[in-house]
Amino acid sequence: MKKIILSALLLIPLLLSGCGGTLSAPDFLPLQAFSLSMTVRIHEKDFRGALTCRSYEEIEVDFTDPPGLSVFSVRTAGEGYAVRVGDVEDDVAKDFWPEGAPLRLLIETVRTAVFTNHGAFAPEGDGGGCSAALTVCGAPVTASFDRDGLLTEIRTETFQADFSGADPAE
Repeated sequence: MKKIILSALLLIPLLLSGCGGTLSAPDFLPLQAFSLSMTVRIHEKDFRGALTCRSYEEIEVDFTDPPGLSVFSVRTAGEGYAVRVGDVEDDVAKDFWPEGAPLRLLIETVRTAVFTNHGAFAPEGDGGGCSAALTVCGAPVTASFDRDGLLTEIRTETFQADFSGADPAE
């Protein structure tokens, strides 16, 4: 009898610990505030910059490379976007850009993957991260996250964005 009780006491922590520390997809929650370096590849051309997400309403994309784009940024503003070129900023309606436009798709994918309770997360590989296969702006999109909930990649038919260098969003 003592042997059975001792065995049961030893098994309980193993059962509750998750047996290897993998994250179950239903329990997965993406980080909702972050600042990441990004590389976006569109038609064999790389663009570099930063993606900052403070909330559903505050997402910003700044470019650093190619150098000519370093004066260009886009942030969410109400139902559309605020586009800045140098010192000039103007509001642009969301529908100004086609649904498949890479910049619109990037921002709307962050909104959908990070803030929408879509239930589409699935475990990804041995690293403990998760990915979500979504439809955003009518396009199939995959968003990947590391085990800590940080966005690592967005893949669509028209572009791939890789993210790194996590800093807490200000």
